[in-house]
Amino acid sequence: MRNTLYVIVLLITVLLLSCVTSQPVIQKVTPTDESIRGNTPILFDDPPRKINEAVLHYPKFAIDAGIQGTVVLEVEVLTNGNVGTVEVLKSILPGKGGLDEAAIEYARRLQFEPAKANGKPAISWITFPVDFFLD
Repeated sequence: MRNTLYVIVLLITVLLLSCVTSQPVIQKVTPTDESIRGNTPILFDDPPRKINEAVLHYPKFAIDAGIQGTVVLEVEVLTNGNVGTVEVLKSILPGKGGLDEAAIEYARRLQFEPAKANGKPAISWITFPVDFFLD
């Protein structure tokens, strides 16, 4: 009972901290074996942190058509800080040359400081919004 309460308090604390940060929302951190996507969240010391910026290419036809919005991605951050698998959670304009593809290309050019679990780099999955808005 005491352990369950401890875990609940810890999870609430992590959720509250992720709400006040400007970094992507942390969903889960998996073990350091990069060939396995774990389904069970594990505790971590530090979440991944974006350490570079990339140019976001807004497709011309989408600009001309006035298409805008936020594409939401689930991004795998590997132990070396590179982006692994990228999945679209919320689509704006799917297909070749669309906003989804532009968001995925943008995410793949990013570099992260990996999450740390027990002081060691760990694979993490983050929810990462990519905004496409016209001035």
